[in-house]
Amino acid sequence: MKTVAIIQARMGSSRLPGKTLRELAGRPLIGHLVDRLRHVRWLDEIGLAIGDADDNKPLVEFAETESLPWVIGPEDHVLWRFVKAAKVFEADVILRATPDCPLWAPDLGGQVLAALHQGFEYVHNTRPGTDGFDAEAFTSDALDMCWGKLGSQEHATEWLRSEGARGFLHTAHVQQAEALWHLKLSIDTEEDWARVASIFAHLPPTRYGWQDTLEAARAAGLA
Repeated sequence: MKTVAIIQARMGSSRLPGKTLRELAGRPLIGHLVDRLRHVRWLDEIGLAIGDADDNKPLVEFAETESLPWVIGPEDHVLWRFVKAAKVFEADVILRATPDCPLWAPDLGGQVLAALHQGFEYVHNTRPGTDGFDAEAFTSDALDMCWGKLGSQEHATEWLRSEGARGFLHTAHVQQAEALWHLKLSIDTEEDWARVASIFAHLPPTRYGWQDTLEAARAAGLA
Protein backbone atom coordinates (compact mmCIF):
# COMPACT_ATOMS: atom_id res chain seq x y z
CA MET A 1 0.00 0.00 0.00
CA LYS A 2 1.21 3.48 -0.83
CA THR A 3 1.12 5.82 2.16
CA VAL A 4 1.07 9.57 1.51
CA ALA A 5 1.12 12.52 3.89
CA ILE A 6 -1.23 15.14 2.49
CA ILE A 7 -0.69 18.67 3.79
CA GLN A 8 -3.72 20.93 3.49
CA ALA A 9 -2.20 24.31 2.70
CA ARG A 10 -3.33 27.88 2.11
CA MET A 11 -2.01 31.34 2.84
CA GLY A 12 -5.24 32.82 4.18
CA SER A 13 -5.68 33.03 7.94
CA SER A 14 -8.01 35.45 9.71
CA ARG A 15 -5.83 35.63 12.81
CA LEU A 16 -2.32 35.29 11.35
CA PRO A 17 -2.31 35.97 7.58
CA GLY A 18 0.53 34.42 5.60
CA LYS A 19 1.68 32.24 8.48
CA THR A 20 2.19 29.16 6.28
CA LEU A 21 5.30 30.63 4.65
CA ARG A 22 6.36 32.92 7.50
CA GLU A 23 9.85 32.04 8.65
CA LEU A 24 10.46 30.48 12.03
CA ALA A 25 14.06 29.70 13.01
CA GLY A 26 15.18 30.28 9.42
CA ARG A 27 12.63 27.98 7.74
CA PRO A 28 9.06 28.57 6.51
CA LEU A 29 6.46 27.21 8.89
CA ILE A 30 5.34 24.59 6.40
CA GLY A 31 8.99 23.66 5.82
CA HIS A 32 9.37 22.54 9.43
CA LEU A 33 6.41 20.21 9.00
CA VAL A 34 7.85 18.80 5.77
CA ASP A 35 11.19 18.19 7.50
CA ARG A 36 9.47 16.23 10.24
CA LEU A 37 7.28 14.24 7.90
CA ARG A 38 10.38 13.12 6.03
CA HIS A 39 11.38 11.17 9.15
CA VAL A 40 8.13 9.21 9.52
CA ARG A 41 8.37 5.48 9.24
CA TRP A 42 5.83 3.91 6.82
CA LEU A 43 5.58 7.11 4.74
CA ASP A 44 6.20 6.86 0.98
CA GLU A 45 5.44 10.40 -0.19
CA ILE A 46 4.52 13.91 0.95
CA GLY A 47 2.17 16.08 -1.12
CA LEU A 48 0.31 19.39 -0.84
CA ALA A 49 -3.43 19.96 -1.31
CA ILE A 50 -3.48 23.71 -1.99
CA GLY A 51 -6.49 26.02 -2.01
CA ASP A 52 -7.32 27.74 -5.29
CA ALA A 53 -7.15 31.35 -4.03
CA ASP A 54 -4.71 33.58 -5.94
CA ASP A 55 -2.59 34.30 -2.86
CA ASN A 56 -1.74 30.59 -2.59
CA LYS A 57 0.54 30.63 -5.65
CA PRO A 58 3.70 30.90 -3.49
CA LEU A 59 2.77 27.50 -2.02
CA VAL A 60 3.04 25.95 -5.48
CA GLU A 61 6.52 27.47 -5.75
CA PHE A 62 7.40 26.05 -2.33
CA ALA A 63 6.21 22.58 -3.36
CA GLU A 64 8.25 22.64 -6.53
CA THR A 65 11.34 23.89 -4.72
CA GLU A 66 10.97 21.01 -2.24
CA SER A 67 10.26 18.50 -5.06
CA LEU A 68 6.83 17.73 -3.61
CA PRO A 69 3.77 16.84 -5.70
CA TRP A 70 0.81 19.18 -5.39
CA VAL A 71 -2.82 19.62 -6.43
CA ILE A 72 -5.11 22.64 -6.47
CA GLY A 73 -8.68 22.48 -5.20
CA PRO A 74 -11.47 24.66 -3.76
CA GLU A 75 -10.28 26.95 -0.96
CA ASP A 76 -13.26 26.21 1.28
CA HIS A 77 -13.81 22.57 0.39
CA VAL A 78 -10.95 20.77 2.13
CA LEU A 79 -12.58 17.37 1.70
CA TRP A 80 -12.69 17.85 -2.08
CA ARG A 81 -9.00 18.75 -2.06
CA PHE A 82 -8.12 15.65 -0.05
CA VAL A 83 -10.09 13.30 -2.26
CA LYS A 84 -8.49 14.81 -5.38
CA ALA A 85 -5.01 14.66 -3.85
CA ALA A 86 -5.46 11.03 -2.77
CA LYS A 87 -6.38 10.04 -6.32
CA VAL A 88 -3.65 12.10 -8.02
CA PHE A 89 -0.99 10.83 -5.60
CA GLU A 90 -2.41 7.27 -5.87
CA ALA A 91 -2.58 6.99 -2.09
CA ASP A 92 -3.97 3.89 -0.40
CA VAL A 93 -3.36 5.36 3.07
CA ILE A 94 -3.37 9.07 3.94
CA LEU A 95 -1.70 10.84 6.85
CA ARG A 96 -3.33 14.26 7.30
CA ALA A 97 -1.04 17.15 8.20
CA THR A 98 -1.40 20.92 8.65
CA PRO A 99 1.37 23.57 8.31
CA ASP A 100 0.51 25.26 11.62
CA CYS A 101 2.17 22.38 13.55
CA PRO A 102 5.95 22.96 13.14
CA LEU A 103 6.74 20.92 16.27
CA TRP A 104 4.82 17.89 14.97
CA ALA A 105 6.45 14.67 16.20
CA PRO A 106 7.39 12.00 13.63
CA ASP A 107 7.63 9.29 16.27
CA LEU A 108 4.02 9.90 17.34
CA GLY A 109 2.83 10.09 13.74
CA GLY A 110 4.59 6.82 13.07
CA GLN A 111 2.67 5.19 15.90
CA VAL A 112 -0.61 6.21 14.30
CA LEU A 113 0.40 4.77 10.92
CA ALA A 114 1.64 1.57 12.55
CA ALA A 115 -1.77 1.14 14.21
CA LEU A 116 -3.58 1.71 10.92
CA HIS A 117 -1.54 -1.02 9.27
CA GLN A 118 -2.87 -3.46 11.88
CA GLY A 119 -6.25 -3.49 10.17
CA PHE A 120 -7.96 -0.21 11.08
CA GLU A 121 -9.45 2.28 8.63
CA TYR A 122 -9.13 5.44 10.74
CA VAL A 123 -6.65 6.04 13.57
CA HIS A 124 -5.92 9.27 15.44
CA ASN A 125 -4.04 10.50 18.50
CA THR A 126 -6.20 13.56 19.24
CA ARG A 127 -8.98 14.34 21.71
CA PRO A 128 -7.23 14.00 24.12
CA GLY A 129 -3.76 14.89 22.96
CA THR A 130 -1.29 17.72 22.56
CA ASP A 131 -2.55 20.41 20.17
CA GLY A 132 0.26 20.48 17.63
CA PHE A 133 1.10 16.78 17.68
CA ASP A 134 -2.18 15.83 16.00
CA ALA A 135 -1.97 12.85 13.67
CA GLU A 136 -4.81 11.26 11.72
CA ALA A 137 -4.38 8.37 9.29
CA PHE A 138 -7.06 6.75 7.19
CA THR A 139 -7.56 4.64 4.11
CA SER A 140 -8.59 6.16 0.79
CA ASP A 141 -11.79 4.09 0.96
CA ALA A 142 -12.63 5.66 4.33
CA LEU A 143 -12.00 9.11 2.86
CA ASP A 144 -14.36 8.40 -0.03
CA MET A 145 -17.07 7.52 2.48
CA CYS A 146 -17.03 11.12 3.75
CA TRP A 147 -18.82 12.43 0.65
CA GLY A 148 -22.30 13.69 1.41
CA LYS A 149 -21.90 13.43 5.17
CA LEU A 150 -23.11 16.43 7.17
CA GLY A 151 -20.42 18.90 8.16
CA SER A 152 -17.57 17.20 6.34
CA GLN A 153 -16.92 19.76 3.59
CA GLU A 154 -14.62 22.28 5.31
CA HIS A 155 -12.93 19.68 7.53
CA ALA A 156 -11.74 16.59 5.68
CA THR A 157 -11.92 14.25 8.67
CA GLU A 158 -14.93 15.61 10.58
CA TRP A 159 -17.15 12.64 9.73
CA LEU A 160 -14.34 10.14 10.37
CA ARG A 161 -14.05 11.55 13.89
CA SER A 162 -17.77 11.24 14.59
CA GLU A 163 -19.72 8.57 16.40
CA GLY A 164 -21.55 7.85 13.16
CA ALA A 165 -18.38 6.67 11.42
CA ARG A 166 -17.80 4.00 14.05
CA GLY A 167 -20.81 2.11 12.73
CA PHE A 168 -19.08 1.74 9.35
CA LEU A 169 -15.34 1.73 10.05
CA HIS A 170 -12.79 0.10 12.34
CA THR A 171 -11.30 3.04 14.23
CA ALA A 172 -8.72 3.44 17.00
CA HIS A 173 -7.15 6.06 19.25
CA VAL A 174 -3.43 6.09 20.09
CA GLN A 175 -2.43 7.78 23.35
CA GLN A 176 0.27 10.43 22.99
CA ALA A 177 2.53 12.84 24.91
CA GLU A 178 0.43 13.37 28.03
CA ALA A 179 3.16 15.51 29.59
CA LEU A 180 2.48 18.24 27.00
CA TRP A 181 -1.32 18.17 26.85
CA HIS A 182 -1.49 21.50 28.66
CA LEU A 183 0.46 23.32 25.92
CA LYS A 184 -0.89 24.60 22.62
CA LEU A 185 1.86 23.87 20.10
CA SER A 186 -0.06 24.69 16.92
CA ILE A 187 0.11 28.28 15.65
CA ASP A 188 -2.98 30.42 15.14
CA THR A 189 -2.02 33.73 16.79
CA GLU A 190 1.02 35.88 17.54
CA GLU A 191 0.90 34.54 21.09
CA ASP A 192 1.13 31.00 19.74
CA TRP A 193 4.00 32.04 17.49
CA ALA A 194 5.96 33.49 20.41
CA ARG A 195 5.37 30.34 22.50
CA VAL A 196 6.55 27.98 19.76
CA ALA A 197 9.51 30.24 18.89
CA SER A 198 10.66 30.09 22.52
CA ILE A 199 10.62 26.29 22.34
CA PHE A 200 12.54 26.25 19.05
CA ALA A 201 15.24 28.33 20.73
CA HIS A 202 15.99 25.36 23.01
CA LEU A 203 15.73 22.50 20.52
CA PRO A 204 18.87 20.60 19.47
CA PRO A 205 20.02 20.90 15.82
CA THR A 206 18.52 17.50 15.06
CA ARG A 207 15.05 17.27 16.56
CA TYR A 208 12.67 14.51 15.65
CA GLY A 209 11.11 13.15 18.84
CA TRP A 210 8.35 14.53 21.04
CA GLN A 211 10.58 14.16 24.10
CA ASP A 212 13.04 16.66 22.58
CA THR A 213 10.15 19.12 22.40
CA LEU A 214 9.25 18.36 26.02
CA GLU A 215 12.80 19.09 27.16
CA ALA A 216 12.88 22.31 25.11
CA ALA A 217 9.53 23.39 26.59
CA ARG A 218 10.91 22.79 30.08
CA ALA A 219 14.01 24.83 29.24
CA ALA A 220 11.73 27.63 28.07
CA GLY A 221 9.80 27.48 31.36
CA LEU A 222 6.63 26.16 29.75
CA ALA A 223 6.49 22.60 31.06
